[in-house]
Amino acid sequence: MNTIKRLFIIGIFLIPAIRTLTLFAQDRQFSALQIKEDIVFLRNNLERWHPGLYQYSTRDEVNACFDRLILTVPAPPTEWGAYSFITAIGAVIRDGHTLFYPSETVIDNHNLNSGFFPFKTWWNGKSLFVEMNYAVEPEIPDGAEIISINGQSAGDIFQFCLNHMMRDGYNQSYPTWVLNNWFREYYSYFFGHPGSFNLVIRDKAGNLLSKTVEAIPKSKIAANRKQKYPWFNADIKEKDGIVLTLDEVQKTAVLTIRDFHADILKKEYKQPFKKTINDCFERIRTSDTKHLILDIRDNQGGETRYAKLLLSHLFDTSFQLLEAYYKVDKSFKGDSARRLKKCHGPTDGTYKPRPNSFKGKLYILVNGGSFSNSGILSAALRRYKRGVFIGEETGGNKHSICGSVKYCILPHTNIRVEIPTLQYVISDKQPNSGHGTIPDYIVLPGLDNLLGQNDVVKQFALELIRSDNSR
Repeated sequence: MNTIKRLFIIGIFLIPAIRTLTLFAQDRQFSALQIKEDIVFLRNNLERWHPGLYQYSTRDEVNACFDRLILTVPAPPTEWGAYSFITAIGAVIRDGHTLFYPSETVIDNHNLNSGFFPFKTWWNGKSLFVEMNYAVEPEIPDGAEIISINGQSAGDIFQFCLNHMMRDGYNQSYPTWVLNNWFREYYSYFFGHPGSFNLVIRDKAGNLLSKTVEAIPKSKIAANRKQKYPWFNADIKEKDGIVLTLDEVQKTAVLTIRDFHADILKKEYKQPFKKTINDCFERIRTSDTKHLILDIRDNQGGETRYAKLLLSHLFDTSFQLLEAYYKVDKSFKGDSARRLKKCHGPTDGTYKPRPNSFKGKLYILVNGGSFSNSGILSAALRRYKRGVFIGEETGGNKHSICGSVKYCILPHTNIRVEIPTLQYVISDKQPNSGHGTIPDYIVLPGLDNLLGQNDVVKQFALELIRSDNSR
């Protein structure tokens, strides 16, 4: 299950006033014919491979989107204009595993030679704030609201990015989470690399201030982050992918799983999943733990076999992780309702629990970054009524997602596209809501919590446990 970590029918056919703000010497320009050929190439590959192409829009709606794109190509689109234009198709497909990236050459060039927006930002659903200031200029305080960037409303900029982002169905938590973590990258994809940013900000006293800050390279951003925010753990550390802490007084364990990708866990964290998880649950068992907090926030997924193993330690009855798999039947022509055929997948079947599975109370911490395999895991726990969910709606969809991507490079723009080839049916007992798992307790961190490094979601779970223990 691939994630963003690796590497819209809303006026989308008229690229609005929010466009690439500056043209750069290294930007290529494309003819209308080249863009049209790329769109046709993308359309053919999506129709051939993508099992969820018509999951949220009808075939007629998808075809109408492609037809409009072909008829409304702006001339002459640049590197960034072409990316903005072509990614508009995502608003119609609405699939979280259909990812678009600018060409690898362009990204590598800018990562080495260009400046970027020097802030970590946070969007609260209405406004954009500075969470961390990596800029050379220190005057803009953490917590300041960004009103505009280079003359464009920050709200309009964020909404434009949001409308072109990946998401499953009607889920907003995942694309918002992605932008809150990688706003500077997506800003550069859509608006290029200006040498400086003219900002209007509102400080905590309510004063409006105009500031110009210099764009700085990623190497300088990383150095400034480490210097100014040494507590912020943006770097992978060994043995930090799966972490278990025990409180024997409260009889509580916290199991944090940051990733389900085998290669990341083994190569980066030096933690083989199976052995590490089995060892964790042995420690939980021998410590007489009564309450387990499972933290899968910001975990964008990975191997479904790992979700199966984890559930075998949490269930006391046989269970299914997924109900079915489908792929495109390339031999079938005609009705889109019969376009898919059932097939085998990596976690077919019914599974048994471990003999000494954990039978105490379970609390699951989730957010918009709990995507793909984390979303599947959450949906299975909810389906079997196992555990209390705390946080925000998971990324993805609790009924059905697509994965097992193949890679496609558009011939002229060299935009890279990840196209899913397999549909994972989590549950088809209810109509597809187009949403993830909704927590039992909605707990959303505010800006003060982020700035103060106060984990209100975990604290909420601990308060529930204390309350239970005091009875």
